[in-house]
Amino acid sequence: MKRLLILSCLLLPFFPHGAMAIPVEVIEARLRDVRFESFSVAEMTLPEALTALKKRVDEMTAENRPPEEAPLLLILVPPAPVAGDPGNHPPLTVSYDGKNVTLDTILREIARTANQDVFLTSAGVVITPKGMPPFPNPEWKEGEIFRKLTSDGRE
Repeated sequence: MKRLLILSCLLLPFFPHGAMAIPVEVIEARLRDVRFESFSVAEMTLPEALTALKKRVDEMTAENRPPEEAPLLLILVPPAPVAGDPGNHPPLTVSYDGKNVTLDTILREIARTANQDVFLTSAGVVITPKGMPPFPNPEWKEGEIFRKLTSDGRE
């Protein structure tokens, strides 16, 4: 199994790994400015929940987004395999129900529920298992971490 799972429906078309950085201002604006009257997911796996979220974001922003501006990139990094663990655990499911919330809030809450960290990076928004840094990884060997969006209780 690849160490990095990129949700194919969330990829930028023809995204050249390592060749392009997304300006932090663009990512922050999208996280802050995309507001949902309501957003709910119930008992979905983390990839399913992120796919549903991404679909809604794309629907909401498609008509106002300039054609040369690519959709937001979300990268999900799965947990590293543990030696001796057969890995046949039931998938973790998440649920979320929010009203009048921003994309930033939804990502933080879904990540908290799934015990994940969310990082704002030059590659886009990277979701990793709690305590695991987003770089390096096989698909994006280096990048700049602008900030961590989730709290570890000390922030």
